Amino acid sequence: MYPNLENYLEEISHYLVPRKGAEDVLAEIRSHILEKAGQELGGIGEENLARVIAGYGSPPKVAERYMEGESLIAPTLKGYLLRYTGILFVIHLAVILAAFLLKTKMVLFPFLYIPRLSGVADLFYLPTAFIYDLGLVGIFLYFVTKQAKEVHLPWFDIHFRLPDSPKARTSEPKVYLLILMLIGFGMLLGIYLRFETLFMLGIGPEGTRPLFRPAVAHWYSLALLALIGVGIGSYIAQFFTRSEWVQVVKNAICLLIAGIVNIYPLEWEPSRIPVLSERTFGTAFVLVVVFTSAYGLCRSLFRIGRRILLDAFRMTNDE
Repeated sequence: MYPNLENYLEEISHYLVPRKGAEDVLAEIRSHILEKAGQELGGIGEENLARVIAGYGSPPKVAERYMEGESLIAPTLKGYLLRYTGILFVIHLAVILAAFLLKTKMVLFPFLYIPRLSGVADLFYLPTAFIYDLGLVGIFLYFVTKQAKEVHLPWFDIHFRLPDSPKARTSEPKVYLLILMLIGFGMLLGIYLRFETLFMLGIGPEGTRPLFRPAVAHWYSLALLALIGVGIGSYIAQFFTRSEWVQVVKNAICLLIAGIVNIYPLEWEPSRIPVLSERTFGTAFVLVVVFTSAYGLCRSLFRIGRRILLDAFRMTNDE
């Protein structure tokens, strides 16, 4: 092992696009440097390698020799796009949460403006924040690309472990579980059709004892049935395809349902449980759906992106 050479190659790898065959490029560079040190300087050693590396070129310039085509963002900088966007979004998210808790707007001139956030619907500001951060980083990298002189950007050494298999390791769907799901859904649907609500304390001589007003009970009962139906539908789809996109669609629909449910106006009118008002219940209901669905959506998209990256590495290695 030659520490200087390995450090040099590692820095070059930061600027290489995986689909271009990063491992092959690094192997070729290593071979050239070792061969040049052995043939022209009389032997392979740290001192001779340092001399060859010094004349070989800076890592960005060396990487550019192996990259073809032009783009708004230099190919050597594309690896920074999502990395820097993720870091900026974490900062952005912290400021958003602070503004939400303090119930005030925040301005971090000239980059971030956080409006006053006071309700669950404001959580849908997060995708807008991510797109903004992605665009901001893209503009920054564009200007770095156009710089005449070389600019060294910090890499922030964060590693993502690739899966061993291109297929997601999910359990096989079971017929008996599907049957139980359908039976449970049928029972809930029967209760709703019979009593026009799923949220009640019990059934007495005078009829049901609903937790909320009839309109609120109808609205949230339908929302719960829709969420369960989407979950069962995604489970049925797994019998035909194991694609991770099934989970993406499921969680996206659940987020849409949460957004629709959140539109319904609720009052602070207490329910039959003194500490539980309609608005408290509605807020908790939407928050649970939003956070669980958003987590599942991000996890599925990350798996898909990670699998695409792995396939790109394998394709270049096969070539």
